[in-house]
Amino acid sequence: MDSWLPLGLLSSALLIASMIYSFLKSNSMAVIMLGILCLAFLLFKWGRAYDLVAPTFWIASLLTTASNLNEAAFLTMSFVLYYPVGRIYANFSKSPSKLDATFRHIFLALFMGIGGGMIPTILIPVFRGFPITIEISLSLTILIILLFEFLRRSLGKERRAEQNTY
Repeated sequence: MDSWLPLGLLSSALLIASMIYSFLKSNSMAVIMLGILCLAFLLFKWGRAYDLVAPTFWIASLLTTASNLNEAAFLTMSFVLYYPVGRIYANFSKSPSKLDATFRHIFLALFMGIGGGMIPTILIPVFRGFPITIEISLSLTILIILLFEFLRRSLGKERRAEQNTY
């Protein structure tokens, strides 16, 4: 069994739950097709394609499903949970390193995802007068930039250290 498989199953389950919720609320075939495409890219470990389709799926489900701030915050929270986990799985599971060696980075991604997912919920009363897209895009952009910059640097240092030992 691949040591990355539990991470792939977790991200797939989160993505499927978001896909089902969005489809049941909006009854949009575009949302279900983007969700299936996103899931396929995740399972086939096509990292760059997943990096493009996952935000597209989130935006499509946000535009078709969110009818109030609370639903938009819920969809954003689910995106911030499944996207980093899926991105780590799709991009790094092909590497020879074991999941155990990068466990702290995955734990950090989940921790930041949960915290970042709560940002829109906390900011709803503050930004009640602003359009919803400004609130969500600001918090999500800041979170994603911080998360992936940290992961890129951390995983880059580990790979350089592994290469130097051989």
